Amino acid sequence: MPGFLEVIDRRGRYVLYEARPSSYFAIGRSDLAFLGRKADLLPAARFWLRSRLVAAREFPRVLLTGMGASPSDRRVQPLSSAARLLPTLVGRPPPAGRVLVETAAPQSHTAHVLLEEAATVVLTVTYHPNWRATVNGVDMPTMMVMPSFIGIALPAGRHEISLAYRSDPRRVLLLSAGIALIVLAVAVAAFRRLRRRAVRRVARS
Repeated sequence: MPGFLEVIDRRGRYVLYEARPSSYFAIGRSDLAFLGRKADLLPAARFWLRSRLVAAREFPRVLLTGMGASPSDRRVQPLSSAARLLPTLVGRPPPAGRVLVETAAPQSHTAHVLLEEAATVVLTVTYHPNWRATVNGVDMPTMMVMPSFIGIALPAGRHEISLAYRSDPRRVLLLSAGIALIVLAVAVAAFRRLRRRAVRRVARS
C-alpha cells in the first residue's frame, strides 16, 4: 500500500488503513516528465504511488501522446518505462511553502498559498482540460501530473489560486439540440395519434 497510509488494525487476512486528513491542495515539484499513451498511465501511476517520490512530493508531469510534447526532448522519459525508472528515483526535498487557506465548492476550488521557492501547486482531483485556473486574477495554464492530478507551476511568492470546471459550450448546445429533437418527436407522435383518432371518428360517422 502507499506509504502515506497508516495501519490501524489487522484482522486475519484483512488490514484497515487510515489516511491522515489533508488538503485538496499540495505543494511539490515537477522536475520529471513522462510521455506516452493513455494505456500506459495507470501502470505508471501505480508505481509512482509505491515510490519514494510521493513522500518527496515529486509530481512528475504527464504528457499523453498528442498533447504537444516531443519524444526527442531529453527531459521527457517514455511513460512505458516508468515501471522501471520510478522505483529507483529519489526526489529533492519538498519545496518550502504552505497552504494558508482553502475553500471547496461544487466544481471549484480556491486557495491562498505562500511559496518560499518555485513549486508546483497541485489540486488533487482528476485532471481534465476543462479545468481552468487563475492565479492572482490572471489565467494560468494547467498540466497533468502523477497520478492524474492538476498541477500549476508557480514562482516564489504569495498567490491566490482559483480553479473551476467549465463545461464545453458545444456540449450544452448538443444537449439542447437533443432535448429539442425529443420534444419534437413526442409532439409528432402525439399529433399522429390524434389524427388517426379523428380519421376513425369520421369513418364511423
